[in-house]
Amino acid sequence: MASSSVSFLLLFITVHTADGFMHYYTARCVFNSTELKDMEYIYSFYYNKLELIRFSSSLGKFVGYTEFGVKNAEMWNKDPARLSRERAQKETYCHPNTEIWYRNVLSKSVLPYVVLHSTAPPPKHHPAMLVCSVYDFYPKQIKVSWFRDGKEVTSGVSSTGVMEDGDWYYQIHSRLEYTPRSGEKISCVVEHASLKEPLRIDWNPSMSKSDKEKIAIGASALILGLVFGLAGFIYYRSKTPDLFLLDSEKTKIAIKGSGLTLDQVLSLVKFIYSKKKAQGQTSLLQSNPVYLSLITVYTSTHSQNQFTPVQYQFIPVQHQYRPLYTSVPSLCFAIFFQKPNYTDHDSMLKCKKRKEITRE
Repeated sequence: MASSSVSFLLLFITVHTADGFMHYYTARCVFNSTELKDMEYIYSFYYNKLELIRFSSSLGKFVGYTEFGVKNAEMWNKDPARLSRERAQKETYCHPNTEIWYRNVLSKSVLPYVVLHSTAPPPKHHPAMLVCSVYDFYPKQIKVSWFRDGKEVTSGVSSTGVMEDGDWYYQIHSRLEYTPRSGEKISCVVEHASLKEPLRIDWNPSMSKSDKEKIAIGASALILGLVFGLAGFIYYRSKTPDLFLLDSEKTKIAIKGSGLTLDQVLSLVKFIYSKKKAQGQTSLLQSNPVYLSLITVYTSTHSQNQFTPVQYQFIPVQHQYRPLYTSVPSLCFAIFFQKPNYTDHDSMLKCKKRKEITRE
């Protein structure tokens, strides 16, 4: 592992109420290599964030930094027992604890997660900007660099510096401002203790992040529209009566409509009349009224199904109808362009044979 400067800090705080000032001391074990041969033990006293006295294992004595600190340092340096105790802390305190921390914490590392994306550059700067964001890595030491066509780029590069996440992880964001060139290759290179070799992320200018987001949103909206459209069509089909021609002649059109209301039937008659009128078949309509025969089924526990024809007369020229009976639900009906003959009950039999009559 590459050499690094690591400092252990054991912090003890004693709060004094007088004037609200704080007095505390720290014990630090500082080293720069994995062998721990350059270990230094530092013991410091602070008052109101100001260091007063320090003991360093490198000097082997106390040093004062204020008038009060100098007086106390001189007094403590004359105490052989105190000096002996502090000089032994490097071996008795630093080495055992550092080995434990190094084995369980400092030797651990977490791979970084890298995202390379484009963003809008600041005004009056280069026309393009790339951001290389590195997330969730440990330990803190990391190097992020830019390469353009195989050569490292230093101009137009800025960085946020390493930022703490507060959960032992770190993040850093490096920016590159540049002027795009056709066919060029730009890469973000990350070096970290968790990586066996530098991690290189190449920029693909074919489609920016914003373009990808727009396409994704458009595709999602299209799929959602198709789903709602299909659901609406299915719902409409389930609610719309099944209308189709059972028989087609010049003088008769028999149509099956299950569960239709009277208004719906009459609207259909108007539609057929308008269609025939548009096709030029008006002579038959003008010379004869249109007869609408509605057939319904009554079910009883004491008798079989009985068919009762009910006649409505519709005069197309006046666009009005005169119902002879209006309380019968329309389950099957036939439209005649001449006065029908009910002796054969042709339309009724067709509806009965198809078993398409439902009772409201």
